[in-house]
Amino acid sequence: MVGTSVVRAAARSAAAATRARLKAEQVERERLRDKLAEEIMVLLATRDATITDCERKAGQALERLVGELGLSATEAGQWCGGLSAREISRMRQLAREPGTTES
Repeated sequence: MVGTSVVRAAARSAAAATRARLKAEQVERERLRDKLAEEIMVLLATRDATITDCERKAGQALERLVGELGLSATEAGQWCGGLSAREISRMRQLAREPGTTES
């Protein structure tokens, strides 16, 4: 029969190996979580920047519709598929922000 101390030592060794494996798996999951979260944040920031750029350019075109062609904001909204006055105002304001260049 195997001695009690040998059984306990084997059990401790097995427990330590299990804890080490679980800890390594947890570290890998955390690393992957961090990597994916960072990727998502970068992609969303890129999306937001692209949307802002497109809306700024749309605002510049709206400025021209109103300023050069003399349309009212309401008429410009109708010509642009029913843009609301709020959207038009927001995009025109975006186009007027300092540092905005005409494209």
